[in-house]
Amino acid sequence: MTCQTGIRADSKLLEFFDQCKQCKIRFGKIVINNANLNVNYHLNPSKDWRKDWKKCLPECVDSYEPCFLLFRFDSGHDWILISFADDKASVKDKMLLAATKATFKSEFGQSFIHAEYQISNRNELQLDNFEKNYLNKDAENSAIEDGDESRPLSFVERELSSVTKERANIPFSLHASQTMRGVQFPIDQDAEEKLRSFASGQCDFVQLSVDCLNEAIKLEAHHTILQDISSLENLVPKKSPRYSLLRFKNENLAKGEAIFFIYSIPPSQSCTIKELMLFSSCKGPLIGEIESKSIGIVIDKKIQVDSRDKLDKTTLLDYMTPETCETILENNSPANNGQQQFERPPRPGGGPRRIIKKIKLFYFHGLGSAKNDKKLFQKWTEINLLKFQMIKYNECSGDRRIWTVENWAQDVTKELQKQQEEKNKIMAVCVSASAQAFLRSVWYKPELTNGIEGLLLISPGVGMQVDNYIRRVFPLEEQKLLKNGSVVEHPTTNDEFSEQIKIDLKSLEDYAQNCILLNNRLPTPFFDFPVRIVHGIHDKIVPLSNSLALLDKIKSDDKAILQANSGHLINDDSIIIQALDSLLEAIQNKNEKYLIATQKG
Repeated sequence: MTCQTGIRADSKLLEFFDQCKQCKIRFGKIVINNANLNVNYHLNPSKDWRKDWKKCLPECVDSYEPCFLLFRFDSGHDWILISFADDKASVKDKMLLAATKATFKSEFGQSFIHAEYQISNRNELQLDNFEKNYLNKDAENSAIEDGDESRPLSFVERELSSVTKERANIPFSLHASQTMRGVQFPIDQDAEEKLRSFASGQCDFVQLSVDCLNEAIKLEAHHTILQDISSLENLVPKKSPRYSLLRFKNENLAKGEAIFFIYSIPPSQSCTIKELMLFSSCKGPLIGEIESKSIGIVIDKKIQVDSRDKLDKTTLLDYMTPETCETILENNSPANNGQQQFERPPRPGGGPRRIIKKIKLFYFHGLGSAKNDKKLFQKWTEINLLKFQMIKYNECSGDRRIWTVENWAQDVTKELQKQQEEKNKIMAVCVSASAQAFLRSVWYKPELTNGIEGLLLISPGVGMQVDNYIRRVFPLEEQKLLKNGSVVEHPTTNDEFSEQIKIDLKSLEDYAQNCILLNNRLPTPFFDFPVRIVHGIHDKIVPLSNSLALLDKIKSDDKAILQANSGHLINDDSIIIQALDSLLEAIQNKNEKYLIATQKG
C-alpha cells in the first residue's frame, strides 16, 4: 500500500516545470518546506552538461535535507530524477520525501523522466562516482537485455513488473489532471511577442507553426486588424498544418467577441508524417502555454478543421452556438415542418450538451495486456459519460485450443456486425496483437467501418519478427518447446483470459507472414473517422518504425501518432489518456461539422 502526503506543486513550481520542458533549465533542486514543494536551487544550461553537473553537484546538496534533483543531459527532453535522502537526515523528512515522490513525478510528467535513482550518500553525486555506479551500470544492463537469453525473467515479464509497480503508486486522479502532455517546444521570440500583443488586444490574428528542424514554435503570420473575416480562409495554408489565433468580433456574441484557437490540418498526402505527428503532439502543451499566466490569452473556442474547409462568419458563429443532434432532427422532421416547437428545458448542470451520442468504448485486449488496462479504460469512460465493453478472445466464437490471428479477426468481425445491427456507435481501442486482428477484419470487409467513430491503436503488433518475439517474450525453456513444435501458454498477466490463450510456432508464423503491413493484394480502405496510435520509443518487440509505416498506410483525414517514453507495454497512463482525449475531441469536432452542414442544408 502506498502512502500519499497530498503535497502538490503550486503555480510557481508548475511554471518552473514549464521552463524545464522548454530546455531553459539544466538542473533543479526541489525541497519540502512547510508542506510545500519549493525550488531551492536551479542552474541554466551551458554547452557542456559535465561542467554544469560539477558546478552544482554535490555542493548544493545538504546531507540533512532530503530533496528531489532533476538533471537534463544534452539529449533534449530526457530528464533524470534523483531522490536524495542521506542517512543523516531525520526519519520523518525521509518518509515525507518518499511519500511525495509519486505525486512529484506525476506533476512533472512521467513521460519526461528518462531514468530514476535513489541516492543516500552525498559522495555518490560526484560525477565520476555517479557515472561509474549508475550510468555505466544502466548501459551494461541494457546490453544484457539485448543479448542474455539465460535470464530468469523474460523481457515482457520484467516490463510488466515495472508497469505494475509504477501504476500501483500513482492514483488515477493524478493522471487525469496532468496538464503537460505531449511535446513542448519553446516559442521563439517573435511569436511570443505577437502572442502578448494578441493578449493585450493590439492584434486580431496570429498564426504559428512547428519548426520541425529546430524544434520550436515560430511565427508564420499576423494581422493587427482583420478587416474582412472572409479573408480568413485565404490565410490558412492548404498544404501545411497551422495553429491560428483569431479575435472574432461580432455583435451577436455575448461579449461582442470570441477568441478562437484553430488547428488546421491538410490532407495526409500534402505533408510528412513527422510534421503531422509533431503538430498533433505540440498542440496540447502550446495551448497550455498560451493560456498560462505568462501570456494570459483566454481561449473561448478550440476547433480542429480541414485546411480545405470553408471558414467564414457563419461557420464561426455556428461553432459558438452548435445545435444538438436531437434539436436538428426534430426541426427537420416532416411532422414538425411549419409548427412552433416547445424548447427543451436546460439539462442539469447547464452548458451545451456534448454532440456525442450513444458511443461505446470497445476494448480489444492484447496477449500481454496488463491488468490495469481495463481499469484505466473503464475509469476514463466513466469520467466522459461513455459506455464500456471489453471483447475477449474466444468470447464470441467459443473455445479454441490454439490462438490464431485469423480466429481473432473472426471474433472482431462478428462483434462489429452485431453492433451495426444494433445501430451502436463505437470507439475501438486495440492493444498489441488485437490491432492486427481488428485491421484484418475491416481490411477484408470495409463495410464494417460503418458505425466506427474513432480508433485508438496502442503498441500495434505489426511487422513482427518471429525469432525476436519468441526471444523477448518467452522464458528460455518455453522458447525451446516452441521451436520443437510444442504448444505453450502465452505469458500474459491477466487472469481473466490467461488459460484460454495458447501459442505454437505455426500460429506465430502465420501472424507475421500475413501481417496487414505486407498485404498489397487488397486496396487500403478509407477510414472516415479519426485514428490515433500510441507507441513506446523503447519498444524492442515491435519497433516504433513499424507504427510509423502503419500510420502511412492508413488512409484517414485525421490521424496522428503519440510517442511514449516506454517499451512495448506503455507504463505512462497519461499518454494513453491524452490519446483518448484527443480522439474524443476529434469525434466531437467531426460531429459538430456534420450538424452545421445539416443545418445549412
